[in-house]
Amino acid sequence: MAMNQLMDLEELRALAPTPRVDPLRTEQLAALRESVLRESVATDPPHPSGAPSRPNARRRVRRRVAALVLIPAALLGGAVAYSSGRGHSAQQLGNEVNCFQSASLDAPAAGGPLTGGTLAGYCEWQWRSGSLISPPPGPAPTSWVACQAEGGGVDVFPGTDQDTCGRLGLQPLPPEYYEAAKQFSATEAELESKFPGFPQLSCLNASDATKITRDILDAHGYSAWTVRVYGFADVTPCAEIPDLDAVNGVATISGWVRPELLAAMDRGAQETNYCGPADVLLANVRTALATAGFGDWTVRLDHEPTPQWPCFAGWNEYPSTKTIVLLGHATP
Repeated sequence: MAMNQLMDLEELRALAPTPRVDPLRTEQLAALRESVLRESVATDPPHPSGAPSRPNARRRVRRRVAALVLIPAALLGGAVAYSSGRGHSAQQLGNEVNCFQSASLDAPAAGGPLTGGTLAGYCEWQWRSGSLISPPPGPAPTSWVACQAEGGGVDVFPGTDQDTCGRLGLQPLPPEYYEAAKQFSATEAELESKFPGFPQLSCLNASDATKITRDILDAHGYSAWTVRVYGFADVTPCAEIPDLDAVNGVATISGWVRPELLAAMDRGAQETNYCGPADVLLANVRTALATAGFGDWTVRLDHEPTPQWPCFAGWNEYPSTKTIVLLGHATP
């Protein structure tokens, strides 16, 4: 087998059979963290030509917080290192991956969910796309070492040193990782298909969302998970896609604004393709919201458009104050 390839799952199992893992004592488990939904503006992957991309409608992205994930020790060459220390079960690993530019926790990093392929292939793509450093500092590494992140998530570093995880004070991942990640990704995908968000004008209430989530978790082998519900109110009556905390086995369903509000926001902003003049953009959005029955919402900009950056990349909603803020610099 080539040194620059991650090992096949069956080869990995043969070289590093799964050690016995004793269950963690209750006091050893990480304190259960409340799922937090953070609003941020997502940016498109770099355009192949290097040209700036046009702002997409509705680019508010929810970031999952909390999932502490395990990842492979060193899946390189003809040997595999595996820690005999205690760790999480395979089903607690989730699928979140962070790729680092060098074998240091202080190095630039980027990532997201692993929904297919290998860790090496995923991190090579992150490197080539310029997500780590733009432009990329050179050809993507072909050898990677993967570790359990101390503060949550999967950390993958370029290199062939199988002592990288230990040197960084991190733990490795059990051989069942890829199967567990595939199971987790399939669960996420089915949940997303059952929670029709913007631009579909559909709204699941808390009761229906809870039943759907429970049924999907049970069907995918997560019957021991807990379903939590919070944030539903008159102004936030619609369920968002559940936030999955693999470490603690919790699916959190939060209430959010009606999709008709989001659709009206998008229609108004599209009148000028999310670009200035500021007064025209704001007037169009406010008119669209009022027409849709949301005239009591306030709309503002996070900055004034400039000749260099005349457009906005998306927006965030703040239901507690019924405010929408257009934000992010973009070009036509």
